[in-house]
Amino acid sequence: MHPVNDFCNRCDKAIIGTVYSRGDFDLCFDCYKATATRADFGGKNESSASAQTYKDLSPVDMVNRPPHYNQAGIECIDAMQAMTEGAEVNPHAAYCWQNSFKYLWRWPYKNGLQDLQKARWYLDRLISEIEGAENANR
Repeated sequence: MHPVNDFCNRCDKAIIGTVYSRGDFDLCFDCYKATATRADFGGKNESSASAQTYKDLSPVDMVNRPPHYNQAGIECIDAMQAMTEGAEVNPHAAYCWQNSFKYLWRWPYKNGLQDLQKARWYLDRLISEIEGAENANR
């Protein structure tokens, strides 16, 4: 189960990932879209806007919710936590594993080829560490 970032102030649904704001109200995407023309939520007749436009209207929080780590309502860090839960991996191997995953996650949204190269660098480091440990145990 992923941690909940917030709850929608309109439907009380748990919001995982992006929280959309209308003034002092935190909303899920569906409620955000539904309130597009409601004056009490600060709507400005946005009914013809596309879903992408709604995403663009929410403030970008590069510290707590950077868009290149939040796709389809899933935060990269939550996926990283889930993938390592219960894994018997030494700390440095887990670091390399998670960093490789992080760069694979964000490459189409941030630095393209450079992020793929960084993912490969961390994956190669992880492979070397595992191979070294296996050779030491022989």
